[in-house]
Amino acid sequence: MGLFDKPQKKGQQVGPQPDEIREQRIEEVRHLTEKVLYDIADLLAGNSPTFETYVAPQVAQWLRQSVAPFLATRDAMRPNYGDYAALHVEGNLVDFTQPIDAVVEFDDQSVRETADGTAIPQPKRRMRLSMTIDPSCRFIQRLTIEQVQQ
Repeated sequence: MGLFDKPQKKGQQVGPQPDEIREQRIEEVRHLTEKVLYDIADLLAGNSPTFETYVAPQVAQWLRQSVAPFLATRDAMRPNYGDYAALHVEGNLVDFTQPIDAVVEFDDQSVRETADGTAIPQPKRRMRLSMTIDPSCRFIQRLTIEQVQQ
């Protein structure tokens, strides 16, 4: 026992407590969610993010193929996902063998920029991104994006 270590009471659990594990994993999910939203925005802006480092190959391919017809027009988006998003995480966060489901909803207020530089404001719309994240909280196995009907 080190000089500043608290003595353990008999039967006291050593290591992170379940609440600490949950908080850490929610933070990891939040970080992954922010990363994928940023990279989707980057893709819509006409850039080439590296989805493959943290997204299943078929998901990365689907994202790129979905945006390709839009980018072929030589237009791009100036992404604006609003100031707030609602993140809902489901799953047993202390079970490191099961995937985690996460859903984030946000208001998309992006502006379309034509090839000649004209900015065209788009109507605000509510979007939902649903993901299945692997048990390590570092890899997205499944992803869908849909507009929420209000």
